[in-house]
Amino acid sequence: MFISPRNLGKLWLLGLTVATALIVGATVGCQGSHNQETSSSCPGSPIEPISAPPNDVEELALDVSISTKSASLRAAYEAAALASVNQIASKKGALRIIAFGASGVGAKVVFEGSFAPVSDDDVYNQAAQNRASCWAKEAIAQALATRTAPRDSGTDVAGATASLITDVRSLVGPGGTTSVAVFTDGCQAPAPSGPNHNLTDLCQLLVSGESPARILGAHEVEFSLGDARGVTITMKGIGVGHNQNGASTTFARKLVELWVTACHRANARTCEIGSAVS
Repeated sequence: MFISPRNLGKLWLLGLTVATALIVGATVGCQGSHNQETSSSCPGSPIEPISAPPNDVEELALDVSISTKSASLRAAYEAAALASVNQIASKKGALRIIAFGASGVGAKVVFEGSFAPVSDDDVYNQAAQNRASCWAKEAIAQALATRTAPRDSGTDVAGATASLITDVRSLVGPGGTTSVAVFTDGCQAPAPSGPNHNLTDLCQLLVSGESPARILGAHEVEFSLGDARGVTITMKGIGVGHNQNGASTTFARKLVELWVTACHRANARTCEIGSAVS
């Protein structure tokens, strides 16, 4: 059963019980299989809990619900997510990657680690960074390869984003920067059963003629992103699902308007929300 990311909250953090020691392997390229049933050539573990408050933290979320199952869309998600990994690595920051969406998939931390130096030895540090990059890239590929069945519909975009914001603010050190990047079509939708059963069918309401302002007014709590002060929120692919040309439609513009409004209401430092994925 899928439990809304809003309800998971800190359980994401509590569930990460592996040791915090950074195990550094040899410098390698990321050649691991994208098949979850086979072993990876990436050394160490994809989950290395962030123990010391870093200066830069990003939480990256991938919507793997049925409405984003298009192969071309997920390929675009992968390319853009990999660019984000490279960017946070260049800043020597910390990164957590979450896959969320369908009721049969749930919200899952698929990668957590830091690209910050761990010693005075440059070779040692480079090996650690290469290992983290390897696992991050493999985690993205595996998450986006998830096969979503028709029965696994429903996704809590707002709840996932709100939980990411809460988590990222708890991880950063004093004066550090925080960002949340969500790759999603933005279509909040109810699951057939379970905790997400009563979510709003957002995109259906917009198609039927409801305005973003009216929807937010009627479902204020559901679409609240919490307290995002100091956080840069990026949402990419809004309004683009099965129809890859959806970015230029009136529907997409309304959907972007709704999420921009929700972002501003959360007092985010910056709201970078649009239909483009790259």
